[in-house]
Amino acid sequence: KFQFWRPITAFLNFGPLSLGWLMTAHFVWTYMSTLERLNYATPYEFWYMIAFGGTSMVLGYTVLKIPPRFLGHNLSTFLVYVWSRYHEGLEVNMFEMFNTRAEMLPWFFLAQTFLLEGEFPILDLLGIVFGHVYHYLRGVGG
Repeated sequence: KFQFWRPITAFLNFGPLSLGWLMTAHFVWTYMSTLERLNYATPYEFWYMIAFGGTSMVLGYTVLKIPPRFLGHNLSTFLVYVWSRYHEGLEVNMFEMFNTRAEMLPWFFLAQTFLLEGEFPILDLLGIVFGHVYHYLRGVGG
């Protein structure tokens, strides 16, 4: 049987409940609503971006033969990268602990994965790469 919902619902999984999960959920909630409201004239443009990110991840991981885990976290890295490119130079407060510039946020995601999960963040890095491709194509085409 073809289970057509699996490629879509895989992006709803952020992994097991942990500090990393809570941080990812916080980033998605905080920054994606801003991204949609300020940078996209109509909601379908925002969904095109999400569809591009999801499709590029599924295809990219298949071509590279990398087993994807918790695609929701990787899609959020893609989205945070796109957000950070639109808001370069903006000071971002990180959990009321320290400030950083918006363009450093995706790299914070990489460090979060490495420090909290103890693994090399190759999937997060690919989310950044796909986000860069999207930002470049949108800048050239639009």
